[in-house]
Parts: sequence; structure tokens; C-alpha cells
Amino acid sequence: MAAKPLRRLVAVAASLTVLLLPQPASSVRAERGVLAGERGSGPPMWTVQTVSAAPGARWSDVPSGHWARTAIDFVAGSNAWMRDFKADADGTYPFRPDTPESRRLFAKALVKAFEPTAEADPSISFSDVPSADRSFRWVSVAVSRGWMQTDGAAFRPTEAVTVREVHRALVLALGLGELAAGAQSIHLRDGTPLDVPPGFGTLLLGMRLGLRFNHGDEALDVGPDDPLPRSEVAWSLYRAKTA
Repeated sequence: MAAKPLRRLVAVAASLTVLLLPQPASSVRAERGVLAGERGSGPPMWTVQTVSAAPGARWSDVPSGHWARTAIDFVAGSNAWMRDFKADADGTYPFRPDTPESRRLFAKALVKAFEPTAEADPSISFSDVPSADRSFRWVSVAVSRGWMQTDGAAFRPTEAVTVREVHRALVLALGLGELAAGAQSIHLRDGTPLDVPPGFGTLLLGMRLGLRFNHGDEALDVGPDDPLPRSEVAWSLYRAKTA
């Protein structure tokens, strides 16, 4: 997958790190994050933790040595946010780590992880997700919170999520929208705005929070707009919930 745009982002992130060094949690007082008029919820969280997740489920397709095994155990084993498929006859569950994660399933995982008791917004409707659809609640909450976006009235439930979309959703769900908006509007000392791509602020914070797994092999890296497999989404969600 093409990684050049992401490498350019990393270079810019390195030069801006001094501007975005995390403050102690006790000094952070961000309200609901706001990015381009959208809302994000949840307290900002910066301290990186290592979490040993109880498996909670046995996988038929995720060997113990898989690079994302700890993350998968956390988001789909000890927590059922991404346990999306029925168990096989032998009691093991398929996770399908290499399958692209659909926007519908990501919305479900996002809401279950951050606002599991939230109800659908009755004022929101979608041209491709009927209100009777079992995914409607998850999609409605994700959109009403501003974590995920639509194309007009279309949610595109079966399309795969991208790095840009996942980082944006998780950064906003963590309540870091205002910080992301500041990075998005970065400018020179004289006020001249820098030309940055859409979603730069949330991508930058996502990188800073370690939401993207560094494979060490550029051939395995994913670019900002590449379809994201479930293993990569599991890692991003794991990092967001344990940072």
C-alpha cells in the first residue's frame, strides 16, 4: 500500500511534536472536542498504558503470534466491541483480521466502546440505513456525535473505513477535537495558513497517540485513505482505549 503521504505526515508530525506534547492528565481541561463544528465526547487521555487482556474468546484465525493478537483479545475478547461473527461448531470465533472493516461495523465498535448506552437520534435519517436496520442505532449515534460523517444522506455502511476516518473518529471520541482543530489551522507567525490536507489535525493526533501500528516494513504500512483491515482497526481502538 502506498505510504508516501503518511511518511510526509510523519515528517510534519515530528517537526510539530514540541507544539503538541501531552500535558499531565490533571492539567487537561478540554470540554467536548469541536472540529469544524462537530462534537467529540469523553475526557482527553494521554498516558500510555500496557493492558494485558484476558482472551475472553478463542480465535479460529488469529494465532498467538499475530502482531495484533493483544489488541484483538482486548477489543473482541475481554470486550465484545468487535466480536462480530458467530462462534464455529468447535467454540472458536472467527475474527477475520485481514477483512476490510466496514463503516457499519466500525460505527458499532465505536459506540460500544465509548457510549454504549446512547440511543439513536430520531431526527437523523439515512438513505442507505433504514431505521429498522439493526445497525441504525450505532450509525445514528456515531453520526450525531460527529465521530463519523455522511455523504449527503448516505452513510455508505458497507464501504471500508480508512486510516483518516478511523483516526478522526477516535480522536473526536476521546474529546480532543479542539486540539485537532488547532493543528488543522496551523499557520506561520505572521498568520499565513499552511496548506494541510483534510483531516490533518486528527491524523496528527492519531499518530501522536500511536493509533497506527508501525510494522517496521513500509510495504505493510497503510496510507491515510487505504481501506483498513480489521486487525488495524482493532489496534487503533485498543490504543485509543488504553492510552
